[in-house]
Parts: sequence; structure tokens; C-alpha cells
Amino acid sequence: MSHVYSKESREKRIIQSTQSLLIMPTVGEFSALMYESDWVKRYAPLYNKKLRRSKSLFTIEFKAEDQSGYWQAHVKAMNDVTRCFNDQHFGLFLRRDAAINYLRSLVKDHRICGKRLGLEKGSKACFQFQIKRCPGACVGKQSAQSYNQELSALLSRDQLSPWPFNHPVALIEASYEVGYQAKHIIDNWSYKGFYLSAIDNPNTNALKTISDNKPVSSFNRDDYHIIKRAIHQALKCSDTHSLDSNKSMLTLEILNNYSYS
Repeated sequence: MSHVYSKESREKRIIQSTQSLLIMPTVGEFSALMYESDWVKRYAPLYNKKLRRSKSLFTIEFKAEDQSGYWQAHVKAMNDVTRCFNDQHFGLFLRRDAAINYLRSLVKDHRICGKRLGLEKGSKACFQFQIKRCPGACVGKQSAQSYNQELSALLSRDQLSPWPFNHPVALIEASYEVGYQAKHIIDNWSYKGFYLSAIDNPNTNALKTISDNKPVSSFNRDDYHIIKRAIHQALKCSDTHSLDSNKSMLTLEILNNYSYS
């Protein structure tokens, strides 16, 4: 056990407070990630705060407020998830102040005008312009087109992606190593559950849910990112018909007439 006590103090506390280990076999990585996301939210472990459940979710909407055409930021609570997935909304934040800090980082680290973003009020130039760290969007020295293009480039990786299908989809995760496949049902970025069956006998069983406590229409930030990556992976594999016997593989199926109610 000598290696245990050479760990950092935080790791020591984790090890010393562990009473038992539960091993959950899954078909593949996607299933494991969905279980992890749900279990952390359900049990709120002391040392994993990143994936915990949040009662609120915020995003930032960027739009031109007047004829000048400069984009201004508006932090919004995501009361209606479906309306927030378009080309004007960026980022998913657990707290309003986290969204504000994100905007402040654009000003501090990327020389974006704080006044045009809506972080500063008044009729004069923004503070950053006075210390020569703003290109001058606040006083008209930087055009709206240049300002918006620069802002758009910085925001691109955080843009919320609209649901790319007209119907629910099934992410089919199969592994010959374990002999099973899981058919995960997803609609509008919300995870509905999965069907588990043997690969050589893919009969339809009852829809299973990761958690009995999770509403069937639930949406959360962690699931969104996990699902988005998985769909991207499945689409990349859509032209691949061979399956490595030592790995699981994701494929995608559009469910035109599916009902999960």
C-alpha cells in the first residue's frame, strides 16, 4: 500500500473514503459516459462537482440591437431549450455569472469591445479603448462587419448546434467482444433511453432508462456534449461496414415513425 500514501492529499482522501467499488459492464464508451453523467447527478459525489445536476442553465444570445449592426450580448435562461439552438446562441453555462465571466474574457483576452458587448454603459468610449486595448468599435473606428466577424470567429466553437434531424434517431452501439448492442434513443439532444439485445438476436425489448429519476424529456449540458460527439463519430463511421471485434462502434439510424411516449 506504499503507493497509496505517495499520492497527493486530495487523492489520498478519495482513496481513504472509498468503502466499495461497483463495476458496471457496458457495451461501449457512449453507454459508460451516459451512466457516469447520470450517476454523478443522482448521487452528487463529493469529489466530482463538474458533472453535478444544475437547476438552471444559461446561454448567450448575440444580435444587433440597432441599425449600426454591432452584435450585443444577452445572457438568457434556457427556459425553452428548442428556441435556443440556432445560429444566435452560444455556450451553455450553469450560472449567470459564469456567462458574464465568459464575456469578460472576450474583452480581456481577445480585445473585444466591452461596450458593444453590453458590459459597459454610457456614451463615451469603453475603458479598454482608453488604454489602447480595444480596436474602437465603441467609437466607430472598427466597423460593425469587422467586429462581428472577429466575434463570430471567437464564438464558433461554442455555438449551439440545432438538432440536425427531422426525427428522433437511434445511436446503435455494438460490440462483438461483449456480444451485445445498445440502441440509444435520442431526440432534440435529449436522451430517452436504450434497448439492449444480443447482436445475433436483436429483438425489441422494453425501453430502458439510465435512471428512473430522469424525466424522459430531460436536457442537460453534459448529455448534450456527449451526444453531439457521439453523433459526429457515428456519421464519420456511416460508410464503414466492418466492426473491430475488440472495439465497440457507433452507427446511426433515423427513426421516421418512432414513438417513445
